[in-house]
Amino acid sequence: MKFYIRNILFFFGVPLIVLLVLYLITDPFRNLGTFDLNNFSEVNREYVSMELFLKNNNTQKYNSFVLGSSRACGINTYYWKSKLNDSTANQFLFQAWAETITGMYQKLKYLDNNGNHIKHALVIIDIPSTFIEEQESTEALKIKDYRLSEKPFLYNQLLFFKAYLKPELIISSFDKANSIPTFDTISNDWIGSNKETWQVYPEQNFDLPKDKFKSPVPEIERELISNEMKEILVGINSFFEKHNTNFKIFITPAYSQISINPNDLNTLIDIFGENRVFDFSGKNEISIDKYNFSDPNHFDWIAGRKILDVIY
Repeated sequence: MKFYIRNILFFFGVPLIVLLVLYLITDPFRNLGTFDLNNFSEVNREYVSMELFLKNNNTQKYNSFVLGSSRACGINTYYWKSKLNDSTANQFLFQAWAETITGMYQKLKYLDNNGNHIKHALVIIDIPSTFIEEQESTEALKIKDYRLSEKPFLYNQLLFFKAYLKPELIISSFDKANSIPTFDTISNDWIGSNKETWQVYPEQNFDLPKDKFKSPVPEIERELISNEMKEILVGINSFFEKHNTNFKIFITPAYSQISINPNDLNTLIDIFGENRVFDFSGKNEISIDKYNFSDPNHFDWIAGRKILDVIY
């Protein structure tokens, strides 16, 4: 019996130890050592955003924040600053892939705890991902940064190691190692959308693959905001009240033309105020034009500019 158990432990233990050593040596997600803009990974966008924030915050003293998921790539924060009419606004795109309402709350809590004035804020809500039931995922690209989740560093790394054990991720993690930043290294804006380009009106991309854009069937999303999420939204609003934040919230457009559930929209309005919440979901001027999207889910800089023009 002991021999059998020892063989089982050897059979499973040795490969696991080898993989752990490889993980520590190769640092596939580039999050074990010092953050380096010449050698980093964008598998987990929140980690990159957090490190860039920490790298610059002492000198930039950020006080204006865009919170959102990958769809926030369609917002040029320099154009946003121009709409704020505030020369003292120092903006930062505090982005995470597949960002949830919990992630936004954690970022605001971190900013509040660490002395950043939240003077301006733009909250970008996706339907349904902002309000999915699994608010804190163990998928590599969605793992919350330990400094925001307030979980131990080793626990955070355990989640990444477990994600690394998936064969397809071991390969893709190396593929996504970067040596050239694909973002503005001050504001965190996505590539092509930065301080040099914000005054140039972007052009529509008429070469988009048509097979990505199937004819939309507009529908209304199911009700997503739970009682627990309502408490998180109230917590977000409390930070805005504490900092006397000039904030706006908008529900993103998508080519699918799916609308936010009216009950969820009313919840947002009840908590934040009708003059703060803007709904671009469903069928509208932006969503009916596929050339306002880089793919069916992500609006481009043209749409982002149109949204800011409406909001401000």
